[in-house]
This record gives sequence, C-alpha cells and structure tokens, in this order.
Amino acid sequence: MYKIKLLFIFIFLLLSGLHSKDIIHTYTVSISKDLNTLYVKAHFGESDFYYLYAGSKAAARYTQNMHFIEDAYTIYKPQYEELSLNKNAAGRTLSYIFDIRSSIGRERWTSTRKVGDDVVIPVDLWLWRPLSLKENEHIEVYFDFPPGINFSSPWKRVAKNRYRIYPTPLDWPSATAFGTFVVDTVRIKNCVLSVVFMDGSYKTTQKELKEWLTGAARSVCQVYDSFPVDNVQILVFPGRPGREPVPFGMVIRGGGITVNFYIDPSRPLTEFIADWTATHELSHCLLPMTDRNDAWFSEGLATYYQYILMGRDGRLDEQQTWQRIYNGFQKGIRGSKGMTLQNTAEKMRQMRAYRYVYWSGAAIFLKADVALRKTGGAQKSLDSVLKRVRQSLLPLHRSWSGREMMETMDSLAQTRIFADMYEEHMHSDEFPVDENYWAQLGVEINDGQVTLNDKAPLAHIRKNLLKNVY
Repeated sequence: MYKIKLLFIFIFLLLSGLHSKDIIHTYTVSISKDLNTLYVKAHFGESDFYYLYAGSKAAARYTQNMHFIEDAYTIYKPQYEELSLNKNAAGRTLSYIFDIRSSIGRERWTSTRKVGDDVVIPVDLWLWRPLSLKENEHIEVYFDFPPGINFSSPWKRVAKNRYRIYPTPLDWPSATAFGTFVVDTVRIKNCVLSVVFMDGSYKTTQKELKEWLTGAARSVCQVYDSFPVDNVQILVFPGRPGREPVPFGMVIRGGGITVNFYIDPSRPLTEFIADWTATHELSHCLLPMTDRNDAWFSEGLATYYQYILMGRDGRLDEQQTWQRIYNGFQKGIRGSKGMTLQNTAEKMRQMRAYRYVYWSGAAIFLKADVALRKTGGAQKSLDSVLKRVRQSLLPLHRSWSGREMMETMDSLAQTRIFADMYEEHMHSDEFPVDENYWAQLGVEINDGQVTLNDKAPLAHIRKNLLKNVY
C-alpha cells in the first residue's frame, strides 16, 4: 500500500511539473471609445527570444511608441514585419499603440475596414509576436474594453474576455472585429459559432439570418454527425442589393477559422436558406488548410458537398440535386482553358478559370465517393474518410498539398482510390465526368434536363449519396 501511495504521489508531481512548464505570452488589449486606437501590452513568458514579428509588411507603418514597461526610455521601431529588441524579451512586458484610423483602407489585401461604426482589423497588422512557438508555448489575448464596445475573434475562449490563439503560421490571414455589435453564440453539436452582424441596415432580421447560418452548419454535420472544428467566427457584412442573397463568402484560417459572408440584406429568409454559399463555405471546415495552387482539392470538396448536403437536408429533392450538379459540371466544361487540371489550377487566378477548377475537383470527389461505396457499401464513403481526417488531422496548423491529402486519405481508407483519381485527372485536359459516367449513375440528360433512371447499374449508390449514414 505504501508503494502504491508513493507511485500516485510521483505521478501527481510528474503531471504537475509538466503542467507548470506551460509558457503563456499574455496580451492585454484595450481600445479607445472612438475605435481609432488600439493599446496593447504583451507580457512574455520565460522563453528566450530577441525578435518579434507581424504577419504583414505594413504592420510597422501603424505601430507606435513601442517600448518595454521596464525600460520606458528606449523606443523600438520595427522594420516592415520585423522588430529587433536588442535584448531578451523573456519575462518582460512590451507596450505599443496601433493606429486603427490610419490603417483603414490603406493596404490592398490586408486593410483595416470600417463597416458602419464597426471596424475589422487583420490580426497580422496589430499583433507582434514571437516567430515560432514551442509545443508548450501559447499566446493568450485578454480584451479590456470600455462599456458598450465589443470584440470578436476566431480564437478559443479560455476565460471571460480571454482567448487562446491557435498556433497557425504567422502569415495566414486572420481578422478581429471591434464595435457596438452583439456577438451571437450558436452551439451546433460540438461547435460554438460566434456570429457577428457588422453595422448596417438589415431588412431580414438578424434572428432570421442566424437561423440561416445555423441551418447551414447543421447541414455540414450530416457528413459524420458532428461539426469538424470546435469554434468558428462568422462575420456578416451587409452590402448593396445584388443578383444573389450571398454574392460572396470566404474562409480564412489564421489563429482559428473565420468565415466572412457578404450579403444582400434586403433579401428574405427563404432566399438565404435556398442559397448554397453558406453550406459551401462551412464545408471548408472539413479539411485542413491546402496549398493555394491546389484549389481543385479544397474548393472541389466544398463544391461537391454544397448540393449533396442540400439534397440530404431536404432543401433540394433528388432530381433537383442532380440537376444542380449536372449544371455545375457543364459550367466547368465550358470554363476549360485547354490545359491539364494541374496547370489550370496553378494559373486559375490569372486566367479566371475558377469554374473549371472548382467543378473538376467536385467531379473527382464524386467519382471517389462512388468508388469507395462500390468497395465497402454504405459504411465506406467519402463521409467516413473525412471523419478519419477529423480524428487524425484536425485541428492542423500547417498547409497540405492536394497530392499529400489524397495520399493521406488513401492511407486512412486503406485504398488507392484517391491516388488513382489524382493520376488519372490531374495531368489530363478532359473533364473528369462524361455522359457515359452519368448514365451508369442513372442520371439521364435530354436537352440539358436531368431525369433519373433507378435501374441503372449505380443507381443505388446515387441514391445513397443523399442519405445520412454515420
């Protein structure tokens, strides 16, 4: 008994010692009532370093009065995104000011934006931090704001007004929002969505818009009965009337996931619910970050699921689902630049070949999903592989190439299906799905209109694609 007690004491001391080795760099952030100035005090834990970095080369332009509290007479002036401290920062407190007003709209891609009376500031402009963190080092931000001023970030809440930043690379885009808005918290399965409606005029109520976003998040949960990540920041920007309720959406991953939606706030709730954009953007959470030149992979998966999930949750019936997917594939075919998919993806932005790249990727994932189901029945599918991706790779703090992800998904599924799809289609200038493939699924085309043949060889798989099987 005495030996057992000693063993428990040893384990307790060991665990306590491991816990005590955590190093926390704590940033206390305040803001002026007019939202023109950010005040930052960063107290660094006991980890040796002599430089600080921001994620943007423009950060130095708007950073002022940078000094250690312990040595107020020495003012540091950063150069672009680098700051040489000339001394060890461990255990010290650095104070500086970020000029919000001067940074508004000045940079092409990383500008601070004024949205009515609110502001959205890229984190890489104002957060000066050590370049790399050890496994036991963490950055936590405490917001100490005046009454009536609120804040939003993509970071994980660890205490009241205190958040821990996910250790993503320094140059990944990220955003914080400050203003008089209210942060709506929506809980979906295991995930907390922090929803902010930026200042503006909304005909559709914010309660209704929250219903739209909640429904889209629940739709993504149909892949494996859970949301892929623990928390997501959603920023909704009201714009001018347009042709669609959601003209644009975008996911950024720095420090955690942020989804930006730019909406026509004059549209009714029914149009938002019928729109695919929120389902598409939130489907990006199913994967880790992928390389910029491999949009066929990340955008292809989200494009594939946008209508499959709408078919599963009843927003589209079976015929409508396949009509939408067929129409999308036709857009992809018409968008071909006569180059291989790999070359087109690498030059997608210069050639504006978005439709070809996105829908080619979606076609590859359709074929992979069908092939998986042919070998393993309902329990082997793209859904089940993505569940293993979540268990093995998320959250993940580096970027993957499309090829790496395909090989990893093969390893998780114990197949060669994804690698074979990669080899077959990445070096081809032919669209991955043709009329013969449609016929096997029982999707028959007559003058661009889809009819369904339930006697086709793969009709049973086509039907199963629209069912939830966890």
